[in-house]
Amino acid sequence: MKKIKYILIVGIFVLSMFFSSVNVLADPTVDKIETDPEAPPLLSTFKVLATITGEDIQSVNVTVSECTDGPPEQCFIGHVDQAMTLNDDGKWEVELTLKDDLDRTDHLQYQFVINDGGTEYTLSEKTWKTYLDVGSDDSDDDDGSSDSDGENGSPGFELILVLIAIIVGVIILKKKR
Repeated sequence: MKKIKYILIVGIFVLSMFFSSVNVLADPTVDKIETDPEAPPLLSTFKVLATITGEDIQSVNVTVSECTDGPPEQCFIGHVDQAMTLNDDGKWEVELTLKDDLDRTDHLQYQFVINDGGTEYTLSEKTWKTYLDVGSDDSDDDDGSSDSDGENGSPGFELILVLIAIIVGVIILKKKR
């Protein structure tokens, strides 16, 4: 019985040493995507900063697409296969200039190609979005005026209420006379 316990303990020890010495390499992951500035204006130059974890990452390329929410969502003018560099903070970065000048773009989407020791991983998620600072330029009327609260300048329901109040007032005044 003592021999079986001894063999079992030694066997567990040897197996645990074997499994602890075997490195389990996980696929690389993109933990966080940032831009500088946080919400870049249209046609501006900005930096994409990505925090990527993984073993032996040799290179990272990113494709950035300028998109509109739609529906349906449409993406155009991709910054295809832009090589990223590793900065001093341990983040991968690249500097890009937005190209869409038709005021249709409201966010960016990302696809990463990560070379991890000779294996390439393509990572993309629909949730990786950076919304742009589109400002109030898109609410300008043809005459150059801008309505900040979203009104289009045409009379609405409040005009009907004013007309009803005037008619009721006139009727009450006629009844008193």
